[in-house]
Amino acid sequence: MVQGLSSLEETYTLKERHRISRDIHDSVGHSLSTIIIQLGAMAKLSEDIHPVLSQMSSELRDFAAESLQDVRKVVHDLHVDMPDSNRLVNELEMLFTQMQQTGLTVHFHHNVSQQVLTQGQANFLYRTIQECMTNGLKHGQATVVRITLVSAEQSLLLTIQDDGTGTQQVEFLGGLQGIRERLTELGGTMTVESAPQQGFRVQIILPIMEGVMQR
Repeated sequence: MVQGLSSLEETYTLKERHRISRDIHDSVGHSLSTIIIQLGAMAKLSEDIHPVLSQMSSELRDFAAESLQDVRKVVHDLHVDMPDSNRLVNELEMLFTQMQQTGLTVHFHHNVSQQVLTQGQANFLYRTIQECMTNGLKHGQATVVRITLVSAEQSLLLTIQDDGTGTQQVEFLGGLQGIRERLTELGGTMTVESAPQQGFRVQIILPIMEGVMQR
């Protein structure tokens, strides 16, 4: 129930941001555009008969044009697209390319397609994969990591397995603790397995509220 309320709240917030950005664009943006055009005409028409008025009109036009740019920036910042799994996969593939430059071989398999995620879910999945790869490389001297992201009924299953040195006892500290805490907020579950010379394996089940984020 907490997960459902969280997703609905985030959906409502995003929709409100989209509505506000459209309202600003349609009202303030249109008004400023009209003012800029009129001031430009005034500056041109009074150029010969009233140079001072022409100069003032020109300066006001420039000021209005700068204000319009500010409005457009606000509209752009407010208009955040709802993320989907395809976009997440593209961002992950760019991350894998960067990680491979450190000597880590990444094998990535997925079957997700057009599944809509909240911004929080997309960020969580990205940061979790990034954290696990970094830990495996830094602390476990891993050279290979296998990542799968599978779409199931109303959930995503993420598995991360590296070939690092592993550990006798898993301790939820630092990044791993942060992952678990954030996952709890999102209503998901996590299992971690490791053993000496057997690498590190993280498996996460993240519930997806189908229909909540549909466009």
